Amino acid sequence: MDRKVYSVSRIIEYLRAMVREDLFCRHTIVRGEISDVRYHSASGHTYFILREGDNQLSCILYAGDRRGQSILPEDGKEMECEGEITFYHKPARFTFRVKKLSLSGEGRIYEEYLKTRQEMEEAGMFSEQYKRKIPRLVRRLGVLSSASGDVRRDIESVAKRRNPFIEIILCPVYVQGEKAIPSLLTGMERILSQEPDAIIIARGGGSDCDMEVFNSRALGEAVFNSPVPVVSAIGHTPYVPILNMVADVAAGTPSEAAEKVTCDIFELLSDLEDEKQALTLAFRQLLATKRGQISTLGLALEKRSPRATVADRRRLLAEARNALMQSMTEQLASTRYTLEPLPDRMHRQLTDRIQAGRLDLERSSRIMDQMMTGRLQSARETVSRREVYLHKDFEGLLKNKKHSLGILCAKLDGVSPLKRISAGYAFVETETGKGAGSVTDLNPGDTVKLYLRDGRVTAGVKEVEKDEKMFGKEDA
Repeated sequence: MDRKVYSVSRIIEYLRAMVREDLFCRHTIVRGEISDVRYHSASGHTYFILREGDNQLSCILYAGDRRGQSILPEDGKEMECEGEITFYHKPARFTFRVKKLSLSGEGRIYEEYLKTRQEMEEAGMFSEQYKRKIPRLVRRLGVLSSASGDVRRDIESVAKRRNPFIEIILCPVYVQGEKAIPSLLTGMERILSQEPDAIIIARGGGSDCDMEVFNSRALGEAVFNSPVPVVSAIGHTPYVPILNMVADVAAGTPSEAAEKVTCDIFELLSDLEDEKQALTLAFRQLLATKRGQISTLGLALEKRSPRATVADRRRLLAEARNALMQSMTEQLASTRYTLEPLPDRMHRQLTDRIQAGRLDLERSSRIMDQMMTGRLQSARETVSRREVYLHKDFEGLLKNKKHSLGILCAKLDGVSPLKRISAGYAFVETETGKGAGSVTDLNPGDTVKLYLRDGRVTAGVKEVEKDEKMFGKEDA
């Protein structure tokens, strides 16, 4: 049998062609742990190793593919790399060209956890001002946990031990897997419909994947909007779950949650007894104080009783009456002493005032006579002077008016129509009573009146003839 022997270059070319044509090699997604990350500053490419135990795969992230990535390779992170397998012949080696990077497994869970936590923190759901206080005495307790396991028994045993009278409402729910979130939300609604005083959401711990349900925003919002306090008892986790941050109280274990929610009934009874004794002592002290106040008020009431008040008022009235009588007697004596000489003084004063008034009246009469005589004489002289001036002015004015009248009469006589009529002229008046100054004012057949020097004549117009040359007028 013939043996075929191939060269190294032939084998390398065969492997290269096989990788290039294989659909699996052209597009695949590989998951592993990132290590040996190296950045080539000159080209901008990133080189790293993708490990799984002792197996490793060389990877390259080209500069062009690197610019579109939301995350970059980081040592120790478990990531999913999407790309193609390539084969280089110098030297001969397989290389995985990475085109897209994303976190996988726990890394993906942690990334989503950080994003949800940031959004809810910015919304204020972790703020202490919204935390509700657990009532001191919880009579009805709601518990959301799995139907099986020690969590439920731990909560029941601790709660019943501390308060045998507490009513526990157990609502079995899924605490991991796809059904967990809808189951928890439905359980919250079911428990709230029974009006509990507080609610515990419990689980016994687990891995990041198992605890992913308690980082749900929907569950966090339901706890934040709960009308009663909610206690988170998730157990040990690699990081703080979002449920612990939004819950009103976070407990490390379900047993601790039961202790935080319930109170020791015997301690409560002891506290109530102490408060009862303190209240009794305070009441006795208050009673003694009130009795002392009542005694003091009784003495004050006796002093202010109606009988004492009337007697005191009568005494004050008698003293006031005596003082008033004494004052009136003294005032009357003083008034009599003052009024006895008053008529004589008033008569003398009245006589003196009448005499003084007469003298003033006579003196004023003489002064007024003198003043009236002087003013009358002065007025007469003024009237005489003005009369002389008035006669002179009137004569001059009359003379001027007569002269002006003569001039006007002469002018009027020169233009008088009567004077012209007396010289042989006549004044023509139309039927309307207006004077005819032109032949255009007359028409054949009109009746006119002619005013002459010694009478008037009524005549009819037979013919009208216009002559522009009369009185020196010629055609223009």
